[in-house]
Amino acid sequence: TLGLLMAATTAAAEPKFPLDFFTEYLDLLSAFVGSCQAVDSLASSTTTNSKTVSSDVMPAVSPVDMAKTAIKRLCDLEAAMSKLEGIATFQPFSLPIHAAIAMQCGHHSSRDIRQHALMSLQRLVMSRPWRSGADLNVEFDSVLFTLLDELQSDAMVKLNGTVEDTQMAAASFVTKVFLNNLPLLQQGDPSIMTKTLLTLLQKLLAFLRFRSDTLIEGIPETV
Repeated sequence: TLGLLMAATTAAAEPKFPLDFFTEYLDLLSAFVGSCQAVDSLASSTTTNSKTVSSDVMPAVSPVDMAKTAIKRLCDLEAAMSKLEGIATFQPFSLPIHAAIAMQCGHHSSRDIRQHALMSLQRLVMSRPWRSGADLNVEFDSVLFTLLDELQSDAMVKLNGTVEDTQMAAASFVTKVFLNNLPLLQQGDPSIMTKTLLTLLQKLLAFLRFRSDTLIEGIPETV
């Protein structure tokens, strides 16, 4: 199944599946990434309970590496979608891809996968030639602010000691998106830009409640 998913799209060509199946393809890749930690935990448990484990039990490629490859395919998918002509691609295609990657940043229990997803999302958003302040506001509301909320969820807080770096990196990334695109945001309704700024500040300051040294030092500087 993974092989079929990986072969379905490349960065150099249009997606090799009907666009009607876009949502299904996206959901399959997202679910695969989300399941990788469970496979990794099973492998670790098997190793702990047995001194010798046969090669057919342990995966040839680590689950984390497979998850990273799947995230790369999500990025390749957006590159393929950007080559489509004659249709608007941001809200129907790019936005769901960004949201799928952001979900791995804010939900996955594996630090390596969270960090890799965050770096991938940062490359996609920062390299995108934003031409519409309206699209950018949708990105903030649907993806970036949701990411900051998810990184403050109870499930993430329980990963004490492993999530602070992801929280700080995400806060810096979302702030950078706002500052780098400030001229574009200022071209639209001033009240919308003000709302976006105030929402960003509110979500950044909310990180301080965790009393992490990393956040206590980094968040005020970002604000």
